[in-house]
Amino acid sequence: LGMIIWGSLMYFAEQGTWNGSVRAWEVLDDGVLVRNPFESIPACFWWAIVTATTVGYGDAHTPRTPAGKTVAGFYMTWSLCVLALPIGVIGNNFSQVWREYDVEKTDEKEMKARQERMLLKSLVWSDPLSFSRHLLVEIWHDFGFSSGQGGEIQAEFMGEAEVTLALNQQEAITKRRLRLPLQSNMEKARRKVRGYITMEYNWTPAAPHLNSLLEGDLHLTIVKAEDLIKVDWLGHRNPDTFCVVVVHPRSPDIDGNVDKVVRRTGIDYNTICPVWNMSVSFHYHWTPEGSKKRIEAEMRRVSSTVGTSSQKLMARTRSRPVAAPELTVAMEPAEEKSRGVGSMRLDRMDDTVPVLHGQVDELKAAMSSLEMQVRQSRQDIDLILSVVRGFPVGVAVT
Repeated sequence: LGMIIWGSLMYFAEQGTWNGSVRAWEVLDDGVLVRNPFESIPACFWWAIVTATTVGYGDAHTPRTPAGKTVAGFYMTWSLCVLALPIGVIGNNFSQVWREYDVEKTDEKEMKARQERMLLKSLVWSDPLSFSRHLLVEIWHDFGFSSGQGGEIQAEFMGEAEVTLALNQQEAITKRRLRLPLQSNMEKARRKVRGYITMEYNWTPAAPHLNSLLEGDLHLTIVKAEDLIKVDWLGHRNPDTFCVVVVHPRSPDIDGNVDKVVRRTGIDYNTICPVWNMSVSFHYHWTPEGSKKRIEAEMRRVSSTVGTSSQKLMARTRSRPVAAPELTVAMEPAEEKSRGVGSMRLDRMDDTVPVLHGQVDELKAAMSSLEMQVRQSRQDIDLILSVVRGFPVGVAVT
């Protein structure tokens, strides 16, 4: 609509004089009659578009008459108000919405991490051997070159699978086969994955004794994977895949830290259904003392988290100081002399005591809020423990 209106105004403003011999409008340019570039209303639309969009190609569509320059000035102002300002507002709103989206995604990621940490803590509290039974299997695509001083291999994440093995001190396990679906991990690669991994394990427990909660030998065979995604950058071939196994066979140290043991298979080239058939062995030895240290470490972490929350709450309470009212007493000189120092102290105490009562009330309210948070945390932990105790130990596929 603006293009039609302003194009029409420019046509009439720059119309000039009609030359019948050439059948065109002409205008004076430095004292010379030249062909008017605004020869029709549709021809003025081009000038209207490049002016409104602030492009200005610098072609012959330049007004020469005072009326045409006036129309052009008003049209430039109008286009700034109609186009330039809304574009700035839209861009600002888009940036704000994008920042809010980033904050929301960050909060979701932190919440998911907190839930996972709480679940792991609950597993530790309910079962000290949860880490020993945990098995992580990752599948990677090898690019074929390494980087870094240590010769680290650059690889692309293709999925992972986690399982809790049925390891105990009383029962041996022979040729138990598992077929697990691969899951994505956005911290390792932002992509969807698919496929399955098949493995088989044997468990031979050692003779039980007092200084051992779990001891024995685990023999694990990574058999194959199926229907993996294609991530090769070349595009005309399948990935070169290898598998990484992560277990925790050793008991926690004196600080409650659990060391992981990592094993890697060979590379099966140019296939989405690799077959490794690689066997690895691990000797497990978890002691009561190590498991106790692990639980104590988790308790200390929880206590530090609660302590930090209470400190923040108390800091917020202390950040609202209540100033004691200033005493303004108008007395005659004779009366001021007659009143002793003790009387003045009593007056100040009478004014200060209500302030102290108010601060004590605020402290009680803060403690009540803290007790409610602790009570809610305990309820959440009890709920998680009840769910965790109902988890199946593993999924066996024969």
